[in-house]
Amino acid sequence: MVPQTMSRAQPGPSPIAPTDESDCPLCHVGMRVRFRDIAVEETGETFRIDECPQCGLGRTRPIPTDLAPYYDAAYYGKRHGLTGRICNRRRLGFVRHWLGPGMGRSLLDFGCGEGDFLRAARTQGWTGCGIERSWPTAISGDLTVVASLEELGGRKPFDCTTFWHVLEHLDDPIGTLKELRGYLAPDGLVLAAVPNFGSWQARATGASWLHLDLPRHLFHFTAASIAKLFEVSGFRVDDISFGEWEYDVIGWSQSLLNRGFGGRNEFFKTVSGRPSSGPRLRKMFHVTAGLGLSLLSAVPAWGESRLGRGGTLIAVARPVKTRASVHA
Repeated sequence: MVPQTMSRAQPGPSPIAPTDESDCPLCHVGMRVRFRDIAVEETGETFRIDECPQCGLGRTRPIPTDLAPYYDAAYYGKRHGLTGRICNRRRLGFVRHWLGPGMGRSLLDFGCGEGDFLRAARTQGWTGCGIERSWPTAISGDLTVVASLEELGGRKPFDCTTFWHVLEHLDDPIGTLKELRGYLAPDGLVLAAVPNFGSWQARATGASWLHLDLPRHLFHFTAASIAKLFEVSGFRVDDISFGEWEYDVIGWSQSLLNRGFGGRNEFFKTVSGRPSSGPRLRKMFHVTAGLGLSLLSAVPAWGESRLGRGGTLIAVARPVKTRASVHA
C-alpha cells in the first residue's frame, strides 16, 4: 500500500479517557496515545495513533469522514513496481502450500487493486473474482470484480480468500470477517498479510515508518492483535509467519530516509512507478541513498523475519465450525 510521508512524532504516555470510541475494539480496554501530531505532507493534515496496552493494536485518529480522495488513480498505479511478478509468484506459492493446486477451485481476492494477483492466480487454475471499492479506477481487463461482498450474490462459496495488505484499510475489519464466513466453503481458508506494527523496523523508526500510511491505514496490527481479530470474528488461526521481502527491505530503507532526511518517499515512489514532486537533485539523492540502504537493509530484514519481528506478517485462518455447520 502506498504510504504518505510523516514528520517525526514522539510517543505520548498519557492514556485517552476510556470511552467507547477510544477503547480497543478487540480487548475493550482504554487505548493510549502512541504517536501524536503525525503530519501528512501532501495535505497538511495531522493524525495520531492510539495503542492497546494488551494486544498492541494501533488505531488511527481521527478518521476522515470521506476516505475516497485518498484512493485516486495515482494511488493504485503499479502497486509493486519492479517486484510485482516476484511478489505474486511468492504469494501463489503460499496459497499452494496451504491449499494445494488451484485447478477447479475458487479464490476471492479482497482489495484486488489493479488485479495482478487475480490474473496470476488464473494461470494456476484458480477461478473467482475480486473486491475493490474503486474498481472502475483500479481494474482493466476481463476480470470479475465487485465493490462489496453483498454484490457477490448467490455465488458458490470460495475455497480461499486473500487479503494482501487490505485489513488495515477497513473501517470495520471485524464486521467484514464475520460477513465473509457466509461466502467461504466449510474448509475454506483466509490468508491475510498486514504490516507488522510490532516489528523491529516499526519500533526503530517510529512515526517515520513507511508502512503507517496515514490516514489510509486505519488499524495497525501486531501478531497478537491479528490473532485476536480473527478469534473475535469467528476464525481459528492456524499459522502466523513473518516477512514479505520487498515490503521489509524497503520498510527499512525508506523509513530510515524519512527519519534522517524527511522528504516525500521519493525512493519508494520511484521504484513503484508512482508520480513524485520535488527538485530533481533531491529525488536523485533519495533514489541513490535508497538503493544503498536497501542493500544494507537485507540483513536486518532477514533477521527480524527469522526472529518473528518482521516488517510484515501473514496470518492463515479458517472459520470455526459451529454446530449448525457441522450438521449442514
